[in-house]
Amino acid sequence: MDQLHLNVRNTASSVALDKQGRERDLGRGFRSKKLQSPPKCRKIRKLRILQCNINGLCTPSSRVKLDKILELASKHQVSIIALQETKLNTRHRLRVKGYNIVRQDRSSNGGGGLMFLIRDVYFQRIDRINSPRKSLESQGITVLSRKHNNNINIFNLYHPPNNQKLDLDALEGLFTNATVLIGDLNAKHTAWGCALENNRGQDLENLSNDKAFLFLNNGTHTYRSHSYNTTDALDLTISSPDLFPYCSWKVVDYVGSDHYPILIELDYDIKTYGNNNIYWNFKKANWTLFEKNLNEQLQKNPITENLENEWFVFKHSIFTAAEGAVPRGKHKKTRPAFTNDSQDLQKLLAKREHLLQSHNLNDNTDTRIELNKINAEIKREYCSIKQSNWQDLCKSLDYKTPNTRLWRLAKNLTKYNHRWKIQILSLVSMELPL
Repeated sequence: MDQLHLNVRNTASSVALDKQGRERDLGRGFRSKKLQSPPKCRKIRKLRILQCNINGLCTPSSRVKLDKILELASKHQVSIIALQETKLNTRHRLRVKGYNIVRQDRSSNGGGGLMFLIRDVYFQRIDRINSPRKSLESQGITVLSRKHNNNINIFNLYHPPNNQKLDLDALEGLFTNATVLIGDLNAKHTAWGCALENNRGQDLENLSNDKAFLFLNNGTHTYRSHSYNTTDALDLTISSPDLFPYCSWKVVDYVGSDHYPILIELDYDIKTYGNNNIYWNFKKANWTLFEKNLNEQLQKNPITENLENEWFVFKHSIFTAAEGAVPRGKHKKTRPAFTNDSQDLQKLLAKREHLLQSHNLNDNTDTRIELNKINAEIKREYCSIKQSNWQDLCKSLDYKTPNTRLWRLAKNLTKYNHRWKIQILSLVSMELPL
């Protein structure tokens, strides 16, 4: 037993040295006053989902659309972002601070692609549906709730505008209880606001009626073609009947894509594990007191043959001993910094918003041309700002820069392009000339 205590102390000390001070929470969200109890539930009053056909994130200039989406998510306190037509593949690396990313890239040809960005909720991936028709793209997650039978399934769907029919057999398996289907299937029907109908829309309407699913769309058009000067309602949100009374749906601000983003709110009783972003400050830990507390806790509980109970007692003892010996803290939430916060880019975005309002009120060719020009100018300015930020970062590096920062930067560079390899210079024996 004494050897066990020594091992625990040495393990904790080595972690403290490796992490140099602060360390994220051990276990899952234990609080400082009740470390031995399970993590407390955090009730989400409204689960907010933001969906959008982003129409490409594969070029640096198109990332301005992602920044606008993230800004909207921050403004409306969105937990889940569902994007279609990301047009990403395995060569493209994407990281968004504070979000878990679930991607499904198209393996062949260009276009397509789906992505979830998730924060503040616990979730589980759902295996993709097996469809013999490759045109239908789908991905799914389950939002986990600690309340019995309150999990919610969310499926992200995309189907390109080709002549193929919907794979109704594959789609039928998605129509289950506590489910929300979102995405762009290029299906048209007057039931959700389209002026015309196509075969795909009729099939989807019939399937939804058979399964008693309901469309959240209110008739607002979500797509605008600047080339043909047409609008349509292509972005759909379909809910199971048990969730429909708790759902609301609205189109929100333009982000630069030819599709408008949509905000869905579920006023549903969801209890998830709270993510309080608490850390252990091992740097200020009193290890002598920790060892004393741990000895006392372990001596109170005699060893039994029940392995599961012993494991619980062991964890309980460690957290209880740490309660008075290891200080804790909580990271402050800060507003993310977006590239489009720059004054030059804000002026262009405001000008685009004014043009959009004029275009909606009085449609004419000149306004559409100006709108296309301002979109191109926004992309150029965004790339210029990103390049300027990179140059400022390089200028800030000097011989005083910590090695850890340099290595982190070098590793991030290699993640974006596999052709760039970091080669470690090896020292060889050298003889100085006499």
